[in-house]
Amino acid sequence: MSSLILQSAMNKSYTEKEVNTILYNWYDDFVILRRYLVDYHFLKREDDGSLYYKLDK
Repeated sequence: MSSLILQSAMNKSYTEKEVNTILYNWYDDFVILRRYLVDYHFLKREDDGSLYYKLDK
């Protein structure tokens, strides 16, 4: 699923705004989608929520 949404290099980091923009193109409730991607370990989020990273799944 993460490869469909965030098709980029594994080492790229994303701001929350960038993740929101990408996810909104897939689903109107991008907030819940972002949370599920983090909860199910498709994305890693910094503790302060400033950056997201794609995880190798």
